[in-house]
Amino acid sequence: MDISKLRAFLCVAKYRNFTKASEELFISQPALSKKISDFEKELGVTLMKRSNRSVELTPAGAALYTEAPTILSVIDGLTQRIQEISHHQDQQISIACSGVESDVLAYLLNAFQKAYPNIAVNLRWCAAPMVRQMISSNSVDLGFQLSMEATLERNVEYIPIIHDVLNVIVSRYHPLASAESVCLNDLSRERYIAIKSADKHLPYEYIMDYFRNRDISFQGGLSVVESLETLVLYVSAGIGVSALSSRARERYGNILRFVPLKDCILPVETDLVWNQDNTNPAKDTFVRFVRQQLPSPLTPDSPPLQ
Repeated sequence: MDISKLRAFLCVAKYRNFTKASEELFISQPALSKKISDFEKELGVTLMKRSNRSVELTPAGAALYTEAPTILSVIDGLTQRIQEISHHQDQQISIACSGVESDVLAYLLNAFQKAYPNIAVNLRWCAAPMVRQMISSNSVDLGFQLSMEATLERNVEYIPIIHDVLNVIVSRYHPLASAESVCLNDLSRERYIAIKSADKHLPYEYIMDYFRNRDISFQGGLSVVESLETLVLYVSAGIGVSALSSRARERYGNILRFVPLKDCILPVETDLVWNQDNTNPAKDTFVRFVRQQLPSPLTPDSPPLQ
């Protein structure tokens, strides 16, 4: 089917007049009349009954006039999609990851690669402070950071991906493992395990300030480790307690117990971040895609991504 002939038919059918249709389409009336005749021959049906004064649609013409806009909408959408894929040929984006995005990254990247197979995605794993440096220097196009880090940066833009709260984490064999919730004072006799990288680590300062402002101290002492894996190992072995985002339960719920805090809420937000000066069009495509996939941030009550 010749789409230009279909569009010509729709224009004539709209006005029921060849003269008005030819003016809108910027072609001569004889050329328009021939285009309609050729279209009818192509379909093997009569679409219009013509007279000197008017144009009437046949039943076949009326049916086509009703359905054609839907057909054109599908074709136009497909054409745009093909052009987008062609435009993104050989493009690529680089994304810095530090672990805060672990429960959404796989879903987003799988969906993105299906939608834009010609945009190559390069991932770089690094510590949180390095994410900030790479975004600032445009060494990567995008990165995932905690909001407490992203909001302190200059010349960056970001969109919230996850809104979460911290839960206390304990060993499966800890006395608090069966509790429905705990108070901060319930932890006063415990040993607290905290993550702190070699560089200034804002999540560590955030949690420690929170405890200090509420006069919370740990009689069992404070142990500092440099990786999430080490923290999980310590807590699962019953060496101490700590705090993680509630959504981390999906990853570590089989070896740790996540217990909500009932007397306080420690909010944690994860953002997708990029440099304002980054001009990579593939980055813009990824940001638009994420906005479409996650129109609002994930929360502890959000269903699992599929």
